[in-house]
Amino acid sequence: MSEMQAEIKVNESEVVRTKVGQTAQVTVESLPGKVFQGSVIEVATGTEKTGTDANLYKVKVLLQAQAADLDQLRPGMSTRAVILTREAKGVLRVPLQAVLEREGTLEEAQKQGLLAPATRNVVMVAKGGRAEERAVQVGIANTQFFELKEGLAEGDKVLTGPIRKLKELKDKAAASLRARSDSDLAKTKAVKK
Repeated sequence: MSEMQAEIKVNESEVVRTKVGQTAQVTVESLPGKVFQGSVIEVATGTEKTGTDANLYKVKVLLQAQAADLDQLRPGMSTRAVILTREAKGVLRVPLQAVLEREGTLEEAQKQGLLAPATRNVVMVAKGGRAEERAVQVGIANTQFFELKEGLAEGDKVLTGPIRKLKELKDKAAASLRARSDSDLAKTKAVKK
């Protein structure tokens, strides 16, 4: 075969950013460590309403590889893909787990002409031994970070940790910084015993 395509199922929240011509990297479960380069050649406009796939869209990726590598592939093999939908270089970024959603008040919503409160993104920043809630505007994301468009300055100390604890943290609450996480500290104590 001179051409091989991978058919990827993409979530509705991601398919809106997927376009023909974008670069993709495809891995095949049965060929660990092998990465196939490719490009998006088709993006479905509708979903197939079957079982749990109701909100997934088919995206076809044309694989670009040597014939010997393509010969290893068989129809129906399980694949995963990473599609580069946008790129941002030299920007501030924050860990995904540092960004929280807070719901606004009904009064704020009414001032904006909305019928229900809108959500906003915030991060907790350590400042003077306290947690300070800051509204932020995020941009694109990868598997680890959000691009930060506004709300923080380079060098601000962003709090991360278990999401449950972060959600409970209130503005102006006492907060201290640690160089290592609680789980790392517990592992160290266990090894010393």
